[in-house]
Amino acid sequence: MISEQIPRYIGFYKIIDELGGGSFGTVFRAFQPFLERQVAVKVLHDYFFERAPSERMFMHEGRTIARLRHPNIVNVYEFGIAQDSLTNQTINFMVMEYLPGSTLQKRMKAARLSVEEIVRLVEQIAQGLAYAHERNVIHRDLKPANILFSETNQPVIVDFGLAKLAEDKLAGVETTDGQTSKSGPPSGGLTTLGMMGTPKYMAPEQMTGQQIGPATDQFALGLIAYEMLAGQLLFDAPTVNELAVRRSMDPSPSILTFAPDLPPAIEKVMHRALALDAAHRYENVTAFARAFGDALLPNHREELPRQIVDPLYATQLQTAKRYVTGFLAGLGLVIMIVILFCAAEFLRGYSMGSAPEFLWDGLIVSSSRLADGTRQVNGMLPGSVAQAAGYQIGDKFQDDLVLDNMNPEGAYLANGVARSALNTDWRPKPGTRIERSVQRGSATVTLTYVLQRSRYSLLILSATLVSAFVGLLCGFWMLRRWGAEPGIQIYVPLTFLFSLFIVARAVANLILYLDTLTYHLSLAFLLHIIIVFPQEMAWVKRHPRRI
Repeated sequence: MISEQIPRYIGFYKIIDELGGGSFGTVFRAFQPFLERQVAVKVLHDYFFERAPSERMFMHEGRTIARLRHPNIVNVYEFGIAQDSLTNQTINFMVMEYLPGSTLQKRMKAARLSVEEIVRLVEQIAQGLAYAHERNVIHRDLKPANILFSETNQPVIVDFGLAKLAEDKLAGVETTDGQTSKSGPPSGGLTTLGMMGTPKYMAPEQMTGQQIGPATDQFALGLIAYEMLAGQLLFDAPTVNELAVRRSMDPSPSILTFAPDLPPAIEKVMHRALALDAAHRYENVTAFARAFGDALLPNHREELPRQIVDPLYATQLQTAKRYVTGFLAGLGLVIMIVILFCAAEFLRGYSMGSAPEFLWDGLIVSSSRLADGTRQVNGMLPGSVAQAAGYQIGDKFQDDLVLDNMNPEGAYLANGVARSALNTDWRPKPGTRIERSVQRGSATVTLTYVLQRSRYSLLILSATLVSAFVGLLCGFWMLRRWGAEPGIQIYVPLTFLFSLFIVARAVANLILYLDTLTYHLSLAFLLHIIIVFPQEMAWVKRHPRRI
């Protein structure tokens, strides 16, 4: 039956009964009518929100917590603000999945856990923590009471991020362990510096108010593992300060003192995980869990179930992989031949001095026409023939040698002959004299220059071919390393086609398409980092924020 002190509704959730209370709030079992499912609703203590505007912070933290999706982390469905049906006061609540199993704390009190069960729990809890740490979320209050069990007996971590929410709102008051207070901060939940959490499972840096990180949660998991193996806490004291002094001054008792039957290798593992200096602990919680399991059960990884593949399916997969790899390799060879042919043609044209790709007057003009149908000079290459002829930035003219290529309506003279009198496919050559009238303000000026070969064009074309060739080599390298993996099936053809596309642009004079070269290089690199790599890269893993 529902007590008179228990609200009948919180938002749209019908309250069934109270499950318990903790440092952060009271948990109720509720029913969600629309989806017809049971949920857990946690009403956060109102003293979290007595200072400053906290609703925005509450919602921000709520979104961060709700984004966590992992089998070993409780699913948070909603964060909200509602009116208490009994007092009409504003309450802050969060809605989570309902976990019918007991807490790890109750299981530890009921019976001694087996070594196999302890290894399983530590590894699965570490998986949930590692997932959160990769997303820059630290639990800050990991303890046996915050680890529940699902219907399939999987450990599930609850109260992620609530410690940070509380830390931002509460001032420090030294307290001791006890029952949750209804009128103020819960005893046992604060250090002398206002850091939320349970002191018995706090890392030294958290107790002293220093910067915390993933190693803080690793220390708490190490204390939980120690307690499961030894049957008692590593350190305990009546006050936070005494506990901090004991932990920093007294040597940690060996785990073998309480559990002499354990393998000696576990002592070194626990000593490192519970190091007072966070820098001396394992590089991450996954490394600790792996070392913990290997020390207690050296062969437990070999005993894990292995996937059995149907031989017929495996044969079909290998055949498909061979065909796809062969096709992509053939495509890459064709593109390589095209690149080599273009490189030879470019070198031949430049050496003979007649190829139009290496002619440029040095004018940088607008790619689109202005409202009056003219093009405007936006810049000039220093030392170019156009600059020597007297062109100025802002000059306007009807056409351009590069942009209006093969346009018989050009309004300029080539060697004294009007462009309209020349063939449609006429192309300028070194020594061609260009005469053009330009509009400079309200005046019309006639300017003349003689075309010469440009090494700048050769540099651009060479860079184009090099980038295309590098992209091609990357495609071959990935094709050889990973074969026909899904990411490679997408990326390798893109790499090859981009290379061919850039070569085609180069043939048509890439000076107009420098942005294409930039897009190709940046896009290829981003795809390579984000899509292609199926395995973790050490540098990316160490510096996720830089990426």
